[in-house]
Amino acid sequence: MAERIVERLAGLGVHTLFGVHGANAEDVFDAAVRHRGIRPVIAKHEFGAGAMADGLARISGGPTAVLTTSGGGALNLVPALGESYDSRVPVLAIIGSAPRATVGRGGFQDMLDPPDTIDLPAILSGVVGCCRIVDHPADVDAAFDEAAACLNRGMPAALVVPKDVQAAVAPDVLRPRVLTGSAPPTTTGESLAGRPSTAASRPPCRRCGSLERGRQLETRVPVGDGVPGRNEGARHPGHVLAPSVKGARTRQGCRAPSPRIDRTAVLIQE
Repeated sequence: MAERIVERLAGLGVHTLFGVHGANAEDVFDAAVRHRGIRPVIAKHEFGAGAMADGLARISGGPTAVLTTSGGGALNLVPALGESYDSRVPVLAIIGSAPRATVGRGGFQDMLDPPDTIDLPAILSGVVGCCRIVDHPADVDAAFDEAAACLNRGMPAALVVPKDVQAAVAPDVLRPRVLTGSAPPTTTGESLAGRPSTAASRPPCRRCGSLERGRQLETRVPVGDGVPGRNEGARHPGHVLAPSVKGARTRQGCRAPSPRIDRTAVLIQE
């Protein structure tokens, strides 16, 4: 889902992602590095990252984004979001949090199980127009739609995304699958030379499908006699006689191109 999050940021018109790398936000950061349309900018402090996002939004007139991890990193972002909220600047904060399975169980920097932990959503709600916890990968799009509506009103928004949700696979990710085609059909009936079919006694040629496979005729070719045109009835169009010299024996062999299995990469929806 980290790739989906970055794609949704790009869809909002975000071209620069400010932030400070951290354990619970590394998946989104890695996806931003791989994305060609977004430039990650690493700050030395979360407040500095939020201030840069605020300043860019004021200059460009469009929404910007900031990414931080949980714990002290999330709390350091609060003053910058407070300034954006007071000045009505559209800044979207993506904040990583502990994996869902560790919430309330002593997870690293767990901030989603009050009163035993800090109540991060309650703190953020005072400095943003809307705050939402993305509890499931299927909720990412709905959460971004809600945040986009808030940004369009000129107010900052915050999305808290657990680490395991970031690392999850999007429900509709398109993956390539290779489909294997079939080989060309085998020729049956009369042979191309007009002789009765030998299908019952001889298997077809694996390359061209002809029933003349295995008929390796040995023919003495006189000196200076061009091979093309000689013994045409003894071979099918895919077979040729090798060049020869006086008294040499020539062997009939198939030079038809080997059948290629059609491997077509298609996109399927999983």
